[in-house]
Amino acid sequence: MAGGAAPGQATPMDRAQFFYHLRRSQLLAEEQIRALENRLRDEDPVLLARTLVAEGLLTAYQAEQILLGRSKGFWLGQYRILDRLGAGAMGTVFKAVHTGMGRIVALKVLKLSNLRDKQQLLQFEREIRVLAQMQHPNIVMAYDANRGRGVHFLAMEYVPGKTLQQIVEEKGPLPTGLAADLLRQAASALDYAHERGLVHRDIKPSNLLITKSRSGRSSATPSSLRKSGEYVLKILDFGLAHLREGRVSRLVESAIRQSRVGQIYGTADFMSPEQGRDFHQVDIRSDLYSLGCTFYYALTGQVPFPGDTAMEKLVKHLTEEPRPLRELRPEVPEALADIIHRLMAKAPEDRFQNPAELLAALEPIGTPGPRSYSSIDTLAGPPRATPSDPDLGSGWLLVTPATESNPLSTPSCAQSELAQASAAGCLTAQNPSSACERMPAQDTHAHPNASPTSAAPKTPTPRSTWLERLLFLTAGLLLGLLLAALVFLGWLP
Repeated sequence: MAGGAAPGQATPMDRAQFFYHLRRSQLLAEEQIRALENRLRDEDPVLLARTLVAEGLLTAYQAEQILLGRSKGFWLGQYRILDRLGAGAMGTVFKAVHTGMGRIVALKVLKLSNLRDKQQLLQFEREIRVLAQMQHPNIVMAYDANRGRGVHFLAMEYVPGKTLQQIVEEKGPLPTGLAADLLRQAASALDYAHERGLVHRDIKPSNLLITKSRSGRSSATPSSLRKSGEYVLKILDFGLAHLREGRVSRLVESAIRQSRVGQIYGTADFMSPEQGRDFHQVDIRSDLYSLGCTFYYALTGQVPFPGDTAMEKLVKHLTEEPRPLRELRPEVPEALADIIHRLMAKAPEDRFQNPAELLAALEPIGTPGPRSYSSIDTLAGPPRATPSDPDLGSGWLLVTPATESNPLSTPSCAQSELAQASAAGCLTAQNPSSACERMPAQDTHAHPNASPTSAAPKTPTPRSTWLERLLFLTAGLLLGLLLAALVFLGWLP
């Protein structure tokens, strides 16, 4: 009875077994459980679970796990796990609450298999060190990092919202006023990083999270950003950030290169020409190029250089000009279109030289009022992830559920989910990762992108087979030979 069910399979259990697993989970105090046993007479464990969720005593995810016979893995240090948000190449992302502070966080938990990979572990620790420097309203913050009993985790700001890629996929191109405002916010974040010698190296729509502002006038928000008052952009995933000054160990850079195998398609749509030549020899102007490609996509719904393969896209970044933005969308103000195209200039010296120059260029473009955003007023988090959802982009994409509040205080939504699951006989909306199942109790266990459309960048899963990896390496070699030939013939500088 102590053993859990196989992933995705409900364990037949009776009332006594339900309360047995509930006790072992330590989610509720013994006094609470005894009171529930006396008060609730339902024999059906699913009905019991529905009641506990409706009363705010369990989240839907916790109830599902109990019904699956899983009584371990709800605690990681002082964090109580509330939900599973998704999984990526490096680990699993959970929604959790710090029991002492009551703060909701997103927990990134490194896979146990990656703990035995020194390169992956170094990359994870490097991301922690980079994020520790970040204190900006347009960058997802890191709160805590710890390890215990072989578990490494990073506690980050929990942000309800959707990525820019999801919004464009679901609703089409952004209103021009909103796009200009979000571009201004992204430039402010990059300016902050630039001042600290950091280059992100992976700016793309799936790494820009958009959330609705709660007050619109946070005292922590710079005055230049307070005007919009509706939507806030936050940059995700500094795991590939490059320090402009100082050398990074070869081991860490090797880990970064290996972690990108199988994800080149998602990155190639927004990669600068110089980054295509040499991933390591880039500066902030490379991020600005990627930002231009990202907002070209946000305004048109199309990537600037479509292609069937990564190599084809990278060659186009090097040799072709994008289709004029206003041909695809005439209502885009000429000033804004000119800014986007300047960001996408082939030669770094022809672009804005730093984010401060970009911010100055955006200043004459007025910030629209809230009514201009009405076309995406339904902006909210995506539905709960299912096992069929794609992985988390570049390994750590944080995509969060719709509710901005603690799920313990929203029983009606949770009850609805449980009611639907009850009709199917059990609650199996989420399956915990195998890594989390193996974590010991009390110290362990603890966005998935929307499905790509034809107009949206395609991001394959990072779990490539050896054959896929060989194909990617071969494509990279052919690209290198092609670039060398172009340089030799004098077609490229």
